[in-house]
Amino acid sequence: MDERREGMNHSLFTYGTLMVRKMMQDLLQKELAEPQQALLRGYRKYPSSYGYPFIIADNSSDVKGILWGGLTDHDLKILDDYEGIFDSPPLYFRQFEEVYISQKCQKEIKAWIYVGNPIFFGKA
Repeated sequence: MDERREGMNHSLFTYGTLMVRKMMQDLLQKELAEPQQALLRGYRKYPSSYGYPFIIADNSSDVKGILWGGLTDHDLKILDDYEGIFDSPPLYFRQFEEVYISQKCQKEIKAWIYVGNPIFFGKA
């Protein structure tokens, strides 16, 4: 069985460089379905000196982004490596959170997100 096809039910909320279709498709080496506009509640997005954004928990804020669907376990491993979660210490952590995908925030879905490690990004 092709491991790239297993577990095709993952969704990923992105808010920075991974919002770019070409980047995602180049990283994953496959075509992706059209992403949906999405909103993540309880986090704040910050710029970083590294040139890409990060998010940290903040109950008074929301983050706009997009939701990619149909990702496999293999895809997540590639993205985890790209986001530095295997580094010591990790650059980001991958967490499972509720993400809203309608304009009025009525429909929610569980999705993976990458949260910045405060060791690198500080408390902006």
